Amino acid sequence: MDEGFEVIVRPGGERMVVVPEATFERLRDAAEMAEDVLAYDEAKRRLAAGEEEFV
Repeated sequence: MDEGFEVIVRPGGERMVVVPEATFERLRDAAEMAEDVLAYDEAKRRLAAGEEEFV
C-alpha cells in the first residue's frame, strides 16, 4: 500500500512519516469514529451494569 508516504530521519535518528493530506484526513476520521464507537460501547456497558441511567 504505497500512498505517497515519505520517511524522514531527523538528525537524532527519530523516524517520521509524511503522508498526503487526504490520507491524513481519512486516518483522522477513522480514529475519531473508533473513539466514538468505544464511548458508545462503554455507555451501553455502564447502562447494562446499572452504573448509569437514562433521565
